[in-house]
Amino acid sequence: MKKILFLASILWYCALPAGAESLSADLQAALITKILMYENHASKNAKNNTLVIGVLSGEDEKSAASAKAISAALLKLKAKGAKINSLAIDVAQAKIAGSSAVVEELKSKNVNALYIAAARPADISVATSVSQEMKIVSIIGDDAEKNVAKGVAVGLAVESNKPVILVNINAALKEGCDFAAQFLQLVKLVK
Repeated sequence: MKKILFLASILWYCALPAGAESLSADLQAALITKILMYENHASKNAKNNTLVIGVLSGEDEKSAASAKAISAALLKLKAKGAKINSLAIDVAQAKIAGSSAVVEELKSKNVNALYIAAARPADISVATSVSQEMKIVSIIGDDAEKNVAKGVAVGLAVESNKPVILVNINAALKEGCDFAAQFLQLVKLVK
């Protein structure tokens, strides 16, 4: 119950600077760890008591910068001893290449969840096919509303200068996600 209240407080009371169009990497990292507390599939499949968050970037500079910032923010949380359902967290980076090559790379790194730091539609398409094949939750912060509508399971967005979590239930089901009912009451569902 404490976890859900903490997540709710972040979403309802965290005011962002006026005109903010996206969330900072630090806030996204905090939200990612909270979201993963309510997605049971990722925790169940973690190996060696570690939940690995893959950060997937495209070839363009924007995605590389986004991937670097999110990875650094997640690694800061790791250094502070952050845990997800009693599991240590770790970060694994990968670049979007052919779908099968990315799947093999992420499997070799035991990735349990996937943050997509990509902007190009072709990259998003590859990333969602990877997350569906691997049965791992996909999360995105850039152009979240548009990309969640296109098949990313979870988006981190800004509405009325507050963070909002978007969830595409159909995409989540294709990825094998198992979200807690309490969590789904706090998010905005997207079709």
